[in-house]
Formats: sequence, structure tokens, C-alpha cells
Amino acid sequence: MTKDRKKIVCITLFGLYIVTNLILLYFHEAWRDEAQVWLLARDIPFFELPRQMAYEGHPCLWHWVMFPFVRLGLPYFTQNIVAFVIVAVAAYLLIFRSDFPFWVKGILVFSPFFTYYYPVIARGYCMIPLFLMLLAYWYPRRMQYSVRYALVIALLVQTHAMMVVTAFLMCVCYLTESVLAYLAEKDKKALTKRLGSLFLPLASALFLLYQLSAVEKSSLLRIKTASVRRTCEKILEKFAEAMGEFCGLDGKKAILLLAVGVLFLIAVMTIKKVKAKYAVGVILVGTFCFQFWFYAMVYDYSLQRLMTFGLLMIWGMWIVRTEEGERKYPLGEIAFCAFCLVAIIHNVPAVKLDMDTPYSNGREAAEFIRENIPQDAMIITDNQPECTAIFPYLDKRQFIYAPNMENFTYVVWDDHWMDQCTYDTFLQNISGLLSGDVPVYMISCMGRSNIEESERLESDFDLLFRTEKLSVKGEDYQIYRMK
Repeated sequence: MTKDRKKIVCITLFGLYIVTNLILLYFHEAWRDEAQVWLLARDIPFFELPRQMAYEGHPCLWHWVMFPFVRLGLPYFTQNIVAFVIVAVAAYLLIFRSDFPFWVKGILVFSPFFTYYYPVIARGYCMIPLFLMLLAYWYPRRMQYSVRYALVIALLVQTHAMMVVTAFLMCVCYLTESVLAYLAEKDKKALTKRLGSLFLPLASALFLLYQLSAVEKSSLLRIKTASVRRTCEKILEKFAEAMGEFCGLDGKKAILLLAVGVLFLIAVMTIKKVKAKYAVGVILVGTFCFQFWFYAMVYDYSLQRLMTFGLLMIWGMWIVRTEEGERKYPLGEIAFCAFCLVAIIHNVPAVKLDMDTPYSNGREAAEFIRENIPQDAMIITDNQPECTAIFPYLDKRQFIYAPNMENFTYVVWDDHWMDQCTYDTFLQNISGLLSGDVPVYMISCMGRSNIEESERLESDFDLLFRTEKLSVKGEDYQIYRMK
């Protein structure tokens, strides 16, 4: 294939990728996890955000990226556009800068690793594909551009706590390569530059440690303990469960897939004469063990967290292919692409559901509030996280959490965000508000209220609004006029 024809094919593939994800983006409604980032960037000063991350359990880089957009008064949808652009740049690198065959590029960019989950659902994970693709692209020149390479690793640390071990292993491999290069070249200046560049990821890791230093405050992250044997069993159970959700494999097939993958990796490291295979193998194995230990013993996986390992697989295949040179039928790439095709087929219903059904009804509820509830009204809610899906669409208002009567605009994930109360206690809590002059309204989350017997609301107060269609994330609301 001529150079011009290759370029046309790449442009066509990239264009199809952009159009597909823009269509998916058009149909997507932001949900509570997307809202939380926007609200934190809106309501917390820039330099105070890092300390808030103790409750969030991950770094504040994504919040800082959102900060200028929020403070400039841009619409909430801007967050999804930014995520889309970031992942589109990563897809551009994969399509135009990698040496993969076109059929491999096509399968990869339309797989869940690049389509829908990262460019459409706007969360900090969207930065991981970009940084990994940059690391793969610059890998052959990592010794020449050590500061650039180390800087991207440092940024990778700030995407999510799940990437810390990955970044650490990358630094260990780079340090080892730098020492071996010095022993071969005896170039002290080059060694000094390479070792010095590693202070960037070190500083990033220390900054992450600072952000998470009070993580015990968070009710979400609690480390479980178990024997070594039971821990290994739970890791395998979690892997089987995750593969079932991601690509429909049952437990036995998932474990078989893992065994085949391990054997294949051993074969590659034993047979192939590619230096990068050792670094790739160490990083993949170390990341896999850490991530699934984390899912089993600390905090459960989500599809976006789970797919970071698949992105790392693409990073590794890119590096090995670059060093190995072109091969017509690379077995590893064929196997991984087959896995991606299975994942694509399995995830089509989830994507279609988002297009056919509201992902969240937060926007619909916010439109009703904006048009029908006075700006000075008191608004009470009975579920903090699910009601935050409404808030980014509104100007700042006063919201009160019914079980503890505390004001909030974003969730603080301490031991109180799931406080509950009886219906009679709720009536006692709001009696003072109802006797005042300010109008009072209630947002109740359908089926997920933290007020016992919340169905009594319909007989005691005027129902003004109910979301028309149940959402994918269960963020469905009823709004009552209480006074």
C-alpha cells in the first residue's frame, strides 16, 4: 500500500471514530460520578482540592483540568467534550503513529478501550489512554528524551490511584535500562539526566501520597484482610466476575483465558528476541496482580477501572511491535483482537441502552426545578449521591440532606453520606422549615430513599413532578411541594 493510500485509510478510520463517538456523546446524559467532579471544581478553591481527595480516593488532576471550564461559567456538557477530545487524541496517536496493521487499529479504536466508556462517560480515566499511547509512541526515544518520558509517567500517576504500581514498575524498568546503558556507554552526563528525570514521577507519587494521606476518612476505601490462600481465591473470583461483566465469559472460561494468557506471556518472554518484552512482562504482571488484589480486597471494579489493564495491553503490544519489526500475522495481536471483538459484541446492548434510555434523569429534574421552583426555595433531598446528578445543571442553590439536615452541594464520602432516618423523624426535622416563610420542596429518589416509609410523601404532600422514564443508573426522581 502506497504512503498516500495509507494516509487516506487512516483519515477515514479516524473520521469514522470521531463521528461514532460524537453520536454516542449526543445521546449520553451525565450521571452522579460525572457530576461530583464538576461540583468539586465549582465549589472548592483550586489549592484546596488536593485535600478533598482523601474522600475521593484518587488524584485531583481531572478536577484541576475541569477547574477553568467550570469557573469560566461554561455549560456542564463541556466536561464530556473535554473527555472526548482527550481520548480522540489518544486514538489519533494509535491510528497515525503506531505500526499496527489497519485491521488491528480498526478493532482497537472501536473496542470498549477507546469507544464510549472513556470518550463519552466523562471521568478522569479518559486521561489514561492518552498518557499510555504517548508512552508507547515515545518509548523508542525514551533514553534521548528522558524528561519528556518521565513527565508523562508522572502525569499517569495523577490519573488514578490504580495506575501507581504501573508507573512505579515503569520507573524501575527505566532505571534498570539507564544503568545498563551507562555500563555499556560510560556516559555520566546521560546517566545523570536520566536519573534526574525520575524525580518527576517521584514528586508526583509524593503529591499523590499527600492527597491520600487522610484516606481513612473515606467510607469507600477500607482494606479487607484474609489469608494468602483466601486472598488468591478472591482475586480469581473477582477476575472471573469481571470477565463475565466485560465480555460475557463465565467463571471457567475466564480462568482458562487467564491461564492461556500467562502461558502465552511466558512463551513470548522465552522465545522472542525483543528487549522490551522483559519490561512489558514485568509491568503487565505487576499491574494485573495489584489491580485485582485491589478489586478483591479494597474497592470493587468498575468497567472503566477494569479496562485500564486492556489499555496497558495495547501499550505493551505497540512497544513490542516497534522493537520487533513488522510481522504479517502476529499471534498475540490476533488473540487480543479476537478478545476485543467479543467485548464489542457483548457491550453493544449497554451502549444501545444509553442511546434509547436516559442514562440519568438529572437533567430532566433540573429543568423542572429551574422553571418551577423559586431560586430562594429550600430544597430537601433523601439521597446525596443520586441527587448530585441534578446540581450541575442549576445555579447554586441551598440543598439539605433530610436524615441529618446538613447543607451540601457535593458528596463528602465520610460515614454520614448514607445516614438514614424514619419518616416520623424526618417530619420532626423539617417542622421548623415548614413553619417559616421560605418555600420548601423535596426531591425524593424513587426506590432509593434513605427515609423509611418515604412512600408516605405522596399522601402528605403535593407531587409536582415525576421523571417520565426509568434511567440506566437508577437516578429517577419525584419532587414534592412541602410548603
